[in-house]
Amino acid sequence: MTKPTQSLPEEQKSRVWLFAVSLIGQLGFMIALPIVAFALGGSALDKTLQTSPVFLLGGVLLASIITTFWIVQRTRTLRDQYMKLFDSPPMGQKHI
Repeated sequence: MTKPTQSLPEEQKSRVWLFAVSLIGQLGFMIALPIVAFALGGSALDKTLQTSPVFLLGGVLLASIITTFWIVQRTRTLRDQYMKLFDSPPMGQKHI
């Protein structure tokens, strides 16, 4: 269970917001990159081989599977980083 942000010092609140913005950017990149790459590759193969939606749909399906594993792995790492935000003392203070 996490601590409510109202009881956090200002420095930790700003670190939580920076973490959230970073998370949004990372997840957006992790979702968009594989889907765009595999969809474009599948579309190019479909045009070359004249197999209209087969490789496009296969590419999107493969990208979805890869993205799922990538996000699960990254989420585990991010969870540990998030918990460190609450375990570390604010700058200028020592952890007792």
